[in-house]
Amino acid sequence: MINQTSQQFLWIIRTDPELDPDVLKDLVSLLRPYPHFFLIASNYNFLIGKNSKPGGWRGGEAAKEILESKIFCGDIALLRGASKYEVDQIVLETRLDSDDGLNINYLETVQKFATKAVISNMSIEEELANSEQAQHRVNWMYWCAKWHVEWHYNGKLDQGQVNAIKHETYCITAGLTVAFGVGVQIDSILKSPHHKLYSDVGHFGGCGLSRNKDCLVMVDDLNVAAIRSRTPTSAGMKNIDPINVDPEITKSLWNHLREDFAISDEGARYVNQYIHDNLNMIALENEMGQCTEGHSCKESSKEKLRRIREDIAAQKVKT
Repeated sequence: MINQTSQQFLWIIRTDPELDPDVLKDLVSLLRPYPHFFLIASNYNFLIGKNSKPGGWRGGEAAKEILESKIFCGDIALLRGASKYEVDQIVLETRLDSDDGLNINYLETVQKFATKAVISNMSIEEELANSEQAQHRVNWMYWCAKWHVEWHYNGKLDQGQVNAIKHETYCITAGLTVAFGVGVQIDSILKSPHHKLYSDVGHFGGCGLSRNKDCLVMVDDLNVAAIRSRTPTSAGMKNIDPINVDPEITKSLWNHLREDFAISDEGARYVNQYIHDNLNMIALENEMGQCTEGHSCKESSKEKLRRIREDIAAQKVKT
């Protein structure tokens, strides 16, 4: 996020109020130089998941909740200003989980598209006076990443393992963005779980365009739009096992990660090694976190985590 080519955004980072003090200290140290990055003590989400709170940035509910929470870093005056003027501006909300990342051009790409596609709400009188413009009015719109990279922890490869995934008709959570036109409230947009969003938009539309499917854009202007981590830190534990990838494809993907994501070889090695060295504790803490508030609850995930710990214990017995 530090390297995004557009820095015209607020990054709201939510963390458990009971986060380990040493981890919290490190996080604040990393984020403090950037006044538009906010770290807050909150387990609440808006527009995300089954148990999300009603409302969002549009309408002021999210800003109100943030300002009432403990804010560890970030320019509060900037936050208050953004909250005050959301009524008169196009609002974009982008989802980014803590184990995902975005192409450094992603936010700028979506912002440029939004300023062209999403215009202010007009009154009926204004619509009649601007009939040609009204025909192309977009009240809301979604964007999803078409191509993304999966990074897998792999104790045998010092940088981990990568492969490319393409989705034509499915929205991953990383980079999922919704835009609200001026005057458009949350109750006026179509809301669906990310895995149903593409299909539901195609069926129901409602953004103001004549073709329902145009209300959602699969971002393919970028070679790779997002990166997702597939490691035992994942609550869902989906697709965490590495797969074999052609060496030439692997080489190309690492070039993309260096150039388009500002990910260094050293950083990838460090994370891979850190997971390797702390795998037993990571699996244990993930297992303990299963089925708690805000996390998934799958027996399959618990079983995978138990198996990881059992394998580690068996290896220790052999040595």
